[in-house]
Amino acid sequence: MDFGAVGDGVADDTAAIQSAFNSLVTSGYPGVVTFPGRTFRITSQLDVDVSYCSIWIRGAKIDAREVSAAAIKL
Repeated sequence: MDFGAVGDGVADDTAAIQSAFNSLVTSGYPGVVTFPGRTFRITSQLDVDVSYCSIWIRGAKIDAREVSAAAIKL
């Protein structure tokens, strides 16, 4: 939420979440992006460099219904 995510399930949080991931890569140090107990709406693919980013979901819901299955790469 430090990067502008709203977490209300209505606002598009994609850019804010991507900014959080990008900030870790830019810093050159690994870190954690934590999702607090809210609903985050994602509308397009997120790119996560797992060598820098860990993700903690603490009671949050991630609504990615608008992201095509082809864009989801695990």
